[in-house]
Amino acid sequence: MTGIDLEQIRELEKGSAEAIAFNTLAQLCDFFQCTPNDVLLLEWDGIEVDNTPPSAEELRQAKELIDKAYAIASAMPPRPAEEIWADFEATVDRIGLELEQSKSSKS
Repeated sequence: MTGIDLEQIRELEKGSAEAIAFNTLAQLCDFFQCTPNDVLLLEWDGIEVDNTPPSAEELRQAKELIDKAYAIASAMPPRPAEEIWADFEATVDRIGLELEQSKSSKS
Protein backbone atom coordinates (compact mmCIF):
# COMPACT_ATOMS: atom_id res chain seq x y z
CA MET A 1 0.00 0.00 0.00
CA THR A 2 2.95 2.34 0.56
CA GLY A 3 4.65 1.54 -2.74
CA ILE A 4 7.78 0.52 -0.84
CA ASP A 5 9.45 -2.86 -1.40
CA LEU A 6 8.38 -5.38 1.26
CA GLU A 7 11.97 -6.35 2.10
CA GLN A 8 12.81 -2.69 2.66
CA ILE A 9 9.79 -2.34 4.97
CA ARG A 10 11.00 -5.38 6.94
CA GLU A 11 14.49 -3.90 7.32
CA LEU A 12 13.04 -0.61 8.53
CA GLU A 13 10.69 -2.40 10.92
CA LYS A 14 13.50 -4.55 12.40
CA GLY A 15 15.88 -1.62 12.61
CA SER A 16 18.43 -3.38 10.41
CA ALA A 17 18.36 -0.81 7.59
CA GLU A 18 21.61 1.15 7.38
CA ALA A 19 19.96 4.09 5.61
CA ILE A 20 16.67 5.32 4.22
CA ALA A 21 16.25 6.97 0.85
CA PHE A 22 14.50 10.33 0.78
CA ASN A 23 11.81 9.01 -1.54
CA THR A 24 11.14 6.10 0.86
CA LEU A 25 10.85 8.52 3.77
CA ALA A 26 8.51 10.68 1.69
CA GLN A 27 6.37 7.65 0.83
CA LEU A 28 6.11 6.69 4.52
CA CYS A 29 5.20 10.23 5.51
CA ASP A 30 2.60 10.39 2.76
CA PHE A 31 1.10 7.05 3.78
CA PHE A 32 0.96 7.89 7.50
CA GLN A 33 0.18 11.59 6.91
CA CYS A 34 3.04 12.66 9.15
CA THR A 35 6.40 14.43 9.05
CA PRO A 36 9.90 12.88 9.02
CA ASN A 37 10.24 13.85 12.70
CA ASP A 38 7.34 11.51 13.44
CA VAL A 39 9.05 8.60 11.66
CA LEU A 40 12.73 8.96 12.54
CA LEU A 41 14.23 8.21 15.93
CA LEU A 42 17.84 9.13 16.53
CA GLU A 43 19.67 7.20 19.22
CA TRP A 44 22.86 8.90 20.31
CA ASP A 45 23.89 6.32 22.92
CA GLY A 46 27.41 5.15 22.23
CA ILE A 47 28.05 7.82 19.59
CA GLU A 48 30.94 10.06 20.47
CA VAL A 49 30.57 13.61 19.21
CA ASP A 50 33.62 15.79 18.69
CA ASN A 51 32.71 19.20 20.12
CA THR A 52 36.01 20.80 19.14
CA PRO A 53 35.21 24.06 17.36
CA PRO A 54 36.51 24.28 13.78
CA SER A 55 39.79 26.04 13.19
CA ALA A 56 40.02 29.30 11.26
CA GLU A 57 41.45 27.35 8.32
CA GLU A 58 38.56 24.84 8.38
CA LEU A 59 36.06 27.71 8.45
CA ARG A 60 37.84 29.39 5.53
CA GLN A 61 37.77 26.13 3.52
CA ALA A 62 34.08 25.60 4.33
CA LYS A 63 33.21 29.14 3.23
CA GLU A 64 35.18 28.67 0.00
CA LEU A 65 33.38 25.39 -0.72
CA ILE A 66 29.96 26.91 0.01
CA ASP A 67 30.72 29.94 -2.16
CA LYS A 68 31.79 27.70 -5.08
CA ALA A 69 28.69 25.50 -4.73
CA TYR A 70 26.43 28.55 -4.53
CA ALA A 71 28.00 30.07 -7.66
CA ILE A 72 27.50 26.81 -9.58
CA ALA A 73 23.91 26.43 -8.34
CA SER A 74 23.08 30.06 -9.17
CA ALA A 75 24.35 29.64 -12.72
CA MET A 76 22.20 26.57 -13.39
CA PRO A 77 18.87 26.87 -15.18
CA PRO A 78 15.76 26.13 -13.08
CA ARG A 79 14.71 22.46 -12.96
CA PRO A 80 11.60 20.74 -11.62
CA ALA A 81 12.02 19.45 -8.06
CA GLU A 82 11.19 15.90 -9.18
CA GLU A 83 14.09 15.92 -11.61
CA ILE A 84 16.49 17.23 -8.96
CA TRP A 85 15.40 14.57 -6.43
CA ALA A 86 15.68 11.83 -9.08
CA ASP A 87 19.26 12.90 -9.80
CA PHE A 88 19.99 13.04 -6.06
CA GLU A 89 18.58 9.55 -5.49
CA ALA A 90 20.58 8.19 -8.44
CA THR A 91 23.74 9.70 -6.94
CA VAL A 92 22.96 8.20 -3.52
CA ASP A 93 22.38 4.79 -5.14
CA ARG A 94 25.62 5.07 -7.13
CA ILE A 95 27.64 5.98 -4.04
CA GLY A 96 26.02 3.17 -2.07
CA LEU A 97 26.93 0.68 -4.79
CA GLU A 98 30.50 1.98 -4.89
CA LEU A 99 30.77 1.61 -1.10
CA GLU A 100 29.43 -1.96 -1.25
CA GLN A 101 31.89 -2.83 -4.02
CA SER A 102 34.71 -1.24 -2.04
CA LYS A 103 33.80 -3.25 1.08
CA SER A 104 33.54 -6.51 -0.86
CA SER A 105 36.87 -5.97 -2.61
CA LYS A 106 38.58 -5.45 0.76
CA SER A 107 37.20 -8.73 2.10
